[in-house]
Amino acid sequence: MLLALSLSLGKLYELNHSPELLSGLHICKILNVNEGEAYAIMKTLPLISVLNRKYVLKKDFQKWFVDQLLTKSFVVDNI
Repeated sequence: MLLALSLSLGKLYELNHSPELLSGLHICKILNVNEGEAYAIMKTLPLISVLNRKYVLKKDFQKWFVDQLLTKSFVVDNI
């Protein structure tokens, strides 16, 4: 589930080439979860911050995500 979310976020980042603001509803639709679950999942991603209940992809998200895949240290605990 986290991998699917990260791939979706990575694609959004790639298309926009800038930080992307995502609403809780957007995350809920991607993962098919409620907003509380979406918030808990988003907090597990270190390069995403929460600002006024919007999720902000930081500029180095794509690099971080690729590094996680290459090192196979992608964290999926607490999901």
